[in-house]
Amino acid sequence: MLRLNDIHAGYEGAAVLRGVSLTFGPGILTAVVGPNGGGKSTLLRVAAGLMKPTLGAVHWGERDLAMLPVAERARRLAFVSQRPVAPIDFSVREVVRLGRFAVARTSRDEHVDDALQSMKLLELAASAMGTLSVGQQQRVAVARGLAQLDGGAADHRPPSMLLADEPVAAMDPAQALSTMSVLTGLAARGHGVVVVLHDLSLAARFADRLVVLVGGCVLASGDTAEVLAADSLEQAFGTAFVRVVGGGRTIGVVAGTGADALGTHLAGFDYDSPP
Repeated sequence: MLRLNDIHAGYEGAAVLRGVSLTFGPGILTAVVGPNGGGKSTLLRVAAGLMKPTLGAVHWGERDLAMLPVAERARRLAFVSQRPVAPIDFSVREVVRLGRFAVARTSRDEHVDDALQSMKLLELAASAMGTLSVGQQQRVAVARGLAQLDGGAADHRPPSMLLADEPVAAMDPAQALSTMSVLTGLAARGHGVVVVLHDLSLAARFADRLVVLVGGCVLASGDTAEVLAADSLEQAFGTAFVRVVGGGRTIGVVAGTGADALGTHLAGFDYDSPP
């Protein structure tokens, strides 16, 4: 379990996070949403131990995250950055194998192969990173995180956690859905997943819990259905939203007022918009 206690953080004296307290548990996929500049990326960097808060503390279980040895922290937490960073002449396989560097002295190729297969990258394994699109590079970054966590295998190891900052932003719809399904599967095997998303429909479809972050503060946090049903999104983004409801649950969220905002008629679905 990853706990953030009264976190304050910023850059060069500019406050970004202001008293954030959150708990991310095993077996749960949490989506973090909010307007640009709200502190979502900073939140993940602090949670991953890559950025030191000015006040507050991050704990893994009962232990201060900053006190965990590097190799142990690498076994527990994997971070996928917003912009994939890797040498352009490294092959896809070499980049994914980097996920094993801090975890073990010897490479475990089965974990690398499993991660490549999960992200549908086996055919691109020998390709240089510099030849890939940004969306493909994002898939490689997610695969590296999976390899770092032993492919997310549910065995005798304690649960681990993947922190991913907008991992599907540049992917086409099919790959975005496939990637979110992989992350859902990771959570289903008992591992924690925290993902920053701008696509609210993906958050509605895949997230167990939803955090709405605005101005460095938590505006709302809880069960996804409950947060989506409230007016938190309208407060956060300053615009109205239409909820597309199917099968008794929200399956889509579109900015605008009234069903006409969707630009088309979706037979069989109900439209739930604020009065």
